[in-house]
Parts: sequence; structure tokens; C-alpha cells
Amino acid sequence: MSEETRVPETTAAEHEEKPPVSLHDLIDKGVRTVEEIHTSIANLPLDMIEQIKPLEAPAREVKKVQKRVIGTVYDLIVAINHHVAALAGSVTEPPKKG
Repeated sequence: MSEETRVPETTAAEHEEKPPVSLHDLIDKGVRTVEEIHTSIANLPLDMIEQIKPLEAPAREVKKVQKRVIGTVYDLIVAINHHVAALAGSVTEPPKKG
């Protein structure tokens, strides 16, 4: 086998199964990614406005408020996701033997 076609050797540790990722963890990660993208896009026009000296301070203030609002909305989405996950967990768990 040539060097180019050789399959790289792996260790036993690399073959260990990773713990399953829950749906709510995936949603949390997705929500935070969307939040970052949303904030980045929302800042684009304000970054341009900040370049204008008389508007620099107001643009910074608008960015602060915008960041709080965007953060609050996405925090709420994550909180709802956690509540749904807890509710789903309580519904799918087998009844406890008492």
C-alpha cells in the first residue's frame, strides 16, 4: 500500500464510544450559534456608523442595548428548551418503584 492510500492507525481510546448528545444540548448549541451570527450581522451597520465621529458614542450605546435585547431573547429560548427537556424527561422516564 502506498503512503497516500494507507489508512491511519488509531488507538483504542479513539474507538471508545462518545456519550450520546441530547437533543436539548444540540438545540442549545444551535441557539447560541444563531445568537452569535445574529449579533454579528446586527452590528455591521452600527460598526459603520461608529466610524462617523459625531455618531460614535450613540452607536456604541445602541450596540449595548441591542446586545442586551438579543441576549435576552436567546436566553429565553434556551430556558424554554431546558423546560421542555425537563418535561420530556419526566414523561419518558419509567415510573419509579416505591
